[in-house]
Amino acid sequence: MSYSTSIRDGPLGILPIDVYEHIMDCVHSSCLEEDEVRTMQMTLYSCALTCRAWHPRSRFLLYQSLMVYSYRVYARNQDAVRRLAHTITLSPFIADLVQHVTVYEVSPSRSGIASTLPLLLVNRLPKLRTMTIQYTCLLVNAAFCHSMASFPALTTVTLSYVMLASVTAFRRLLAALPRLYDLRLDRVAFETRGMWETGALYENQMPRVRWLSIIATQDELPVLPLLARHVERLAISFNVLKGNASLDGLVFDHLTSLTIRSSYGPFVDDVTEFFSRARADMLQTITVTTLEMDMRSIVEDRKLLETFGERCLLEQLAVLRADLRRLESVTVVLVQTQYVDYKEDRVAEILEEWMPAAVKECREALSVLHRRGLLRVAAAAQMGRRQDGALVCVWPEEGAQAVPSYTRQFGVPVLLDAIVNVLEKMPRKT
Repeated sequence: MSYSTSIRDGPLGILPIDVYEHIMDCVHSSCLEEDEVRTMQMTLYSCALTCRAWHPRSRFLLYQSLMVYSYRVYARNQDAVRRLAHTITLSPFIADLVQHVTVYEVSPSRSGIASTLPLLLVNRLPKLRTMTIQYTCLLVNAAFCHSMASFPALTTVTLSYVMLASVTAFRRLLAALPRLYDLRLDRVAFETRGMWETGALYENQMPRVRWLSIIATQDELPVLPLLARHVERLAISFNVLKGNASLDGLVFDHLTSLTIRSSYGPFVDDVTEFFSRARADMLQTITVTTLEMDMRSIVEDRKLLETFGERCLLEQLAVLRADLRRLESVTVVLVQTQYVDYKEDRVAEILEEWMPAAVKECREALSVLHRRGLLRVAAAAQMGRRQDGALVCVWPEEGAQAVPSYTRQFGVPVLLDAIVNVLEKMPRKT
């Protein structure tokens, strides 16, 4: 009777557990869409039941990031959330694994999952670091604030397409998060305006936020008077900066990096007024994203270069009029692409073909900054189906022998963050 040794039984079939864990890590990190998340979860469930060696890593990945999507009937959603809370309550070792919670709830109700989930998990998530709430109305009452304050490791909060009752509710939420380090506001709105002018009176009650992002939200969102003093990195839409340009007494004691996502219209007067009224003595880098389009527009639309010179001149005037003595660099992001069907190699080819002419025109339009050695030119593009993948390109100084540098960024869902991350890691001039 013959016997053939299988691969599993032979020495070639024995792989280090690190290899299997790395594969499970790749499965966990390679999807963001809802259908992909469900497939990933089922795969990790199967891994957890395969053998004892695979169980710890697969369980860690299953519960490290909790993503709650709400599309079904409201009663079913609440039942699912209660079952989740029940599991965490009865299993402290699982609660210790949870680090990230995302609630995606397409609902106008202020009594939905986003408003009730923290209450059910109060004092249950000792290692929760980030919370993201999207597409919902949020009820910020005393119970909600108490539950948010019960997460001792919570340092990052993202509100995207969220409606709050008033600015008072917003201030109450911030005051409940004394360890908040990173705050991201994307299209946040209020049902009532309230007394925004009194925001500075509550400054001492606010957390010391270091990274602040305010994108495409209400023009007069009263965040800067509350948090300006401790912010180190600020990303802001031009409309928000314009809405805060008339504020007096803004002091940025620690601001070193400013990113402005601008529009197509002139903005020199508003930027100049903002810097004339605010103090940012430590500011070292300014990044201006001038255009936002899909990848096909780069190839087909030649009108971009016709209007680009005027835009650059306005930006140059705004920077030169401001008294920024520590300024080290001004980066102009010529293209911020949002079309994700191209592969990485094709994205690089398009940028290499189109960008040299745009870079040359940028340097000519911003000649003063270029001669002073302050100007950097960059481009960024999302890649493939991954919504958190980006390719960031930075062009060297004119006359340099080096070719443009290409940096891949993963796990950064906001393209602006990818740009800032790459620029901050580049060596500074001495």
